[in-house]
Amino acid sequence: MALIERIFFLLTQRWAFCLAAIIYSLGLLYIAFHNGPSQVESSRVLTPWTSHLPANVASVSSIAHFFENFRLPVDADNFTGFNGENYLLPYYLPQKPPFNKPLSSQVLILDADTRPLDEPGGILNETWESLTTRWESMNWHTYGRLNHYLWAKIHGYDYKLVTAEDQPDIHGTWCKVPAMRQAIEHYKFVIFLDADIVLPHLHVPLEWLLNYWNINSETLIAMAKDPTTDINNDDRGQVFLNTGFVIAQQSSRTKEMFEAWDSCLNGTRYPECTQWRDKWPHEQAALGTYLRYDFDRPEDVKALPCAEANGSPEVADTGCSGKLVRHYWNDKHLVPSKVQEGILQYFMPRLHDQFLQEYEKVEVKWSDPSEEHG
Repeated sequence: MALIERIFFLLTQRWAFCLAAIIYSLGLLYIAFHNGPSQVESSRVLTPWTSHLPANVASVSSIAHFFENFRLPVDADNFTGFNGENYLLPYYLPQKPPFNKPLSSQVLILDADTRPLDEPGGILNETWESLTTRWESMNWHTYGRLNHYLWAKIHGYDYKLVTAEDQPDIHGTWCKVPAMRQAIEHYKFVIFLDADIVLPHLHVPLEWLLNYWNINSETLIAMAKDPTTDINNDDRGQVFLNTGFVIAQQSSRTKEMFEAWDSCLNGTRYPECTQWRDKWPHEQAALGTYLRYDFDRPEDVKALPCAEANGSPEVADTGCSGKLVRHYWNDKHLVPSKVQEGILQYFMPRLHDQFLQEYEKVEVKWSDPSEEHG
């Protein structure tokens, strides 16, 4: 009887499976991240933008292999999110969507930061005592970056982390602008993500999102609208576009735009733009106040719906529920748990499938002998 009780006790400990899945998955991610120094631009390892992680790195192959059966085809007509909502490609797209083949290493997933990343909890810290200590101690921006890194590995995109020096009188978020400006020289698409951005549907490729949002050959950059409040409006009353999630497409005009954006810090093109060096909302205000009015062809700057590419379910009352891309600007402390959930929603069904396949071997049918003998 003690053995039977033990079996059922273990089977009912759902948290134990969850913990094991998270530790295993994050361990693979962290090992892959640190086994690929060529993917990290840092003060310790400086590499060209075009350096790639060898395809035969075991941990990367394991991650890609696990997600093989989950990956949404780039030319799929639709997909159903984990919340049950169905997303259809726009009806006006041609029968064959524009992005119908994987872009692979033509895409760069880009993170950038001026904060120290090798301190306790940081993504470049290599002094963890154990896997358990690591997953409990990782800070929110480490979790966020591992979510971005995982997305890149699943779909074969390049990934870079730019670590920049903190500049006097310039807010740290400005580092994303020169980082994107340099990266767009080498990639067809550069996707920048703030550390508090979480991709909730890791199996959905960028190519599908490009089709869904109708990003075409004339689009320079695309970003989500901010919530509609006075504080988020520019001088002309237009709501800012949030620079936490940026899709940039290579073209000579895009390069010109990034050059103009970067020059805002010294006021050469826009003399009054220097006020945004350290004043909120920093580079976002520069883009919203000047650049989107200079680069004003119909497709130059595409505004993505706030409900789909900004905010999160926790702030849905703002109109920004992050259905496809989540931005936890008010709830950064939630990033770790949301990244964990994002892994478990793939891992747990697989675990359950395996359990069902082995059910006849693991099931123990029990009847009370005392009942049989009356």
